Amino acid sequence: MHRSRRKHRPHRLPHVAIYLSDEDCRQNQIFHGIVDYVNSQTPWTVYLYGQSDIWADVGTARKLRLDGILTAGTTRSRAWNRQLKFIHAVRVPTVAILSEPMNSGLIEVVPEDIAVGKLAAEHLLDKGFRNFGYYGGDMPYARIRRDGFVAALQEKGHTCSVHLRKDFKWGQMFREWETDSLGKWLLTLPRPTGIMACSDLWARHMVYAAQRVGLHVPEDIAMVGVDNREALCRIINPKLSSIPLDLRRQGFRAAELLDNLLHGRKVPDTLVQVPPLPLVVRHSSDFLVVDDPDIAAAARYIQENAVRPITVEEILDHTVISRRKLEMGFKRNFGRSPQQEIWRAHVERAKQLLRETSMKMERISDLSGFASRNHFSKIFHQQVGVTPRDWREGVQLSE
Repeated sequence: MHRSRRKHRPHRLPHVAIYLSDEDCRQNQIFHGIVDYVNSQTPWTVYLYGQSDIWADVGTARKLRLDGILTAGTTRSRAWNRQLKFIHAVRVPTVAILSEPMNSGLIEVVPEDIAVGKLAAEHLLDKGFRNFGYYGGDMPYARIRRDGFVAALQEKGHTCSVHLRKDFKWGQMFREWETDSLGKWLLTLPRPTGIMACSDLWARHMVYAAQRVGLHVPEDIAMVGVDNREALCRIINPKLSSIPLDLRRQGFRAAELLDNLLHGRKVPDTLVQVPPLPLVVRHSSDFLVVDDPDIAAAARYIQENAVRPITVEEILDHTVISRRKLEMGFKRNFGRSPQQEIWRAHVERAKQLLRETSMKMERISDLSGFASRNHFSKIFHQQVGVTPRDWREGVQLSE
């Protein structure tokens, strides 16, 4: 493992080579995270490399007097194998930013994919789903996300149907026979079912397959993807809910770890995992599952009026049920009280405005149904764990 505690020479800046895959647009966010860290610390002398550069030139690396390497290359590829061979030959501290654990002998910074699966499960449970499915390939990151999804559901007493493609190849993704195979699986599921796909690309495939066999999204099959590829999620009809990976944080954390190595400071002995960002809710999963029509009407009323202050008394005025039945119905279907559902709806509305606009906090508070700015901040922090301003800054940094 390349974890040398050798300090760089005090009379010059550290010499660091950064490898970024040319063809992967996600690397842009990773690179921004690296830049964020470097600009906040003592600068490095940086040498940038891409997919087309030759990594086997150990002599050039030695002439550059490299002190460290950051690599964010595509894993399980010939290019990755060339990088790894080069890195082991150069023998300087190295941190790898990867999409999945590789047991490479390097310090690896990866997404916390168990948390990704758990986040998808929590979202679908919050929407009232009681039937669940998972669709994905047999890649390590997909298996980990599946395990996180299934485990979170099992904790709540639910099972999950899994459609796993063990023989997957990218060139086969949209062949008719696979669409038919996926469609047949979707037709075996009870309705409605909430499904997690291992990525947005796989979720897109699932939307097409569902539509081919006459299923409606999200009324019959609700879907959540991973990666939040903005253009892809928004061009799919219906628009796709997705979990963004915090790639910018991965880049920042990797640079921080390498800097610690260069200065002889302690670093973790295991994988460094970065939690995902909050799920972005779009039409593909924005559907409340409720058997009781009175409870369904009350839930719809909250959702449709989340832009203004509403009370439990107001909901009772627009329904024909007692407060006790309302309270019991919400607890049974959503696991929370009507008042908690009101606050959740207000917070989700606030998240949308924080993400999509540059409005001031006072205006967002008004348009999200909160009685005051202080109440907005208090409830948002209780629900999300951070202040509205910090949440907005975190989303902006990830984009």
